[in-house]
Amino acid sequence: VAFAAAFVGDDDVECDAGAWGTPTELRNKRGPLRARLHPRPGRDPGWNLWIERIDLGARTTLSIQRSGGSDVVRAALGDRDVACGDDAFDAAFAARGGDADVVRGVFVGGAVRDAVRAVFERGRVRDVRLGDDGVLFVDAVGPGEPDADEARWLLAASLQLASALQAAAAAPAVSSTSTAAEAS
Repeated sequence: VAFAAAFVGDDDVECDAGAWGTPTELRNKRGPLRARLHPRPGRDPGWNLWIERIDLGARTTLSIQRSGGSDVVRAALGDRDVACGDDAFDAAFAARGGDADVVRGVFVGGAVRDAVRAVFERGRVRDVRLGDDGVLFVDAVGPGEPDADEARWLLAASLQLASALQAAAAAPAVSSTSTAAEAS
């Protein structure tokens, strides 16, 4: 109840406290992209966020995680990271996707890299995935539920990432036949 009360009268975010047995859900009120953020209780508490209608043009997938120990296992299984050409970013994050050229292309301008850094900045986000259905999924983990300010921040940072992905997809560098080298 206190969490929902923090959003009463908010111009940018609406909160649906949910009926008995349904989760609280936050939704943005403005902009062309629609987002839903709701808590995930249980053994792996956190928040899930979905943003719909992201189109990279080539309908590829995209997955971004912090680089870490599981990269070795994924590489052994044939799942290779796509280097975007920014050494610091490539060292900090593992990016993968169905079409490596398209994935590389969305990182060419730097806006997507900056938005990814912002989404992961507070340490709660462990995974960002864009499915070929155009739904961006952001997985944020506990401990515990974030407060209203953190939830508002996660919603805003994720919408900024979605907007950066949309803008990058509209750029001529993103196609299934281009490469980052051709785009620069």
